[in-house]
Amino acid sequence: MCRSQSVVSRRLFRSWLPGVAISVSVVATASENPGFVDVAAHTHGTATLTVIISGSQVALGFESPAFNLLGFESSPSTPEQEAALAHAEAILGAVENLASIPQARCEVQDLQISRSGQESHAHEEAGHDGHDPAARADHDHAAGGHWGFQVNVALQCDFLPARPTVTAAVLGHFQGIETLELLWATDTRQGAATLTATAPSAALY
Repeated sequence: MCRSQSVVSRRLFRSWLPGVAISVSVVATASENPGFVDVAAHTHGTATLTVIISGSQVALGFESPAFNLLGFESSPSTPEQEAALAHAEAILGAVENLASIPQARCEVQDLQISRSGQESHAHEEAGHDGHDPAARADHDHAAGGHWGFQVNVALQCDFLPARPTVTAAVLGHFQGIETLELLWATDTRQGAATLTATAPSAALY
């Protein structure tokens, strides 16, 4: 596993479950866990789900390029695109649309949706007003083609199965997600798996 992947993984675990001590490296090596991917990568058709379980607390993290959810990558510029954005965020705003652990009794403590990449795109555009239209269009496509969505959820659960299974409901809501890379860790185990619409579940043991 390259160093950047390890750093990204540790950063995600610290930020998604504050106050809970979890000592994990997520993945020992890329060869040992071929399902592991760098969550910072921008690949159409691929998204990432991270699940962390410690005691009665669960943290979910979802990350995807905007294209997978909206069918476009530039900032919304038409009423139809604005409606598509609002619809996607409405879906992401309900944890049951993201993922679930069957038989677990959990309540949402916090859910946050953020968009990555749009602020830097807007900043870059400010310096290109004097370019010719063709160059500006090329710049817009390149700079605006790398923004995406991030969703962080904190859950408090009264009951968690001893051998939990995660089902990714998000695969049924967005056909643009062809594969969902799952990274998971519990107090005693950790692993990775690749989920699809036809195989949306994975056992965390």
